[in-house]
Amino acid sequence: LVADSLWSKFERQMTNLFKSILKTKMTYVRCIIPNTDQEPMKFDLHCVMKQLHSMGLVTALKAHAAFPNKQGFESVLRRFWCAIPKEKNGPELMAKYRFGRIPQEATVDTLRKDCNDVLSLLLKDFSEDAFAVGKTKVYFKTGTFEHAEYDRSQAFDTNVTIIQSLVRGFLARKKNEDEAG
Repeated sequence: LVADSLWSKFERQMTNLFKSILKTKMTYVRCIIPNTDQEPMKFDLHCVMKQLHSMGLVTALKAHAAFPNKQGFESVLRRFWCAIPKEKNGPELMAKYRFGRIPQEATVDTLRKDCNDVLSLLLKDFSEDAFAVGKTKVYFKTGTFEHAEYDRSQAFDTNVTIIQSLVRGFLARKKNEDEAG
């Protein structure tokens, strides 16, 4: 019989510890100290703001306040393809993403460019900074996402009316044919 060496026991224990750590989901909690004097019931605004700034929380909150809505590239193209105006390269983009289909050969760079083009056409009445195209998502300023959604619902209304008129015409012709013959 050969006994485990101290080193092999340590190695096995460390391996098991790391396996256990990798299975867990780590969450970090950052405490904010209310004052530098460590006195209860005392709140120093300058001290707290300094901590929030150093954590980057103030910057993140400002960015979120400026751009409250965000969508992935594919989501934007699937959602707004039907509302693309028929100007410039609008018809080409509408055909490319018809029925919300994303081409298999589409790269992230292609999707980013097409999102920028679609939203530039869709939100032409807004300022240039109405949306920001990031690495994987589009960030919308307040009101711009809602405007794009409104245009989308208007496009649906128009298309539904066209489909209804085509179906009603077909049914009327079929009825006339049945009566005549």
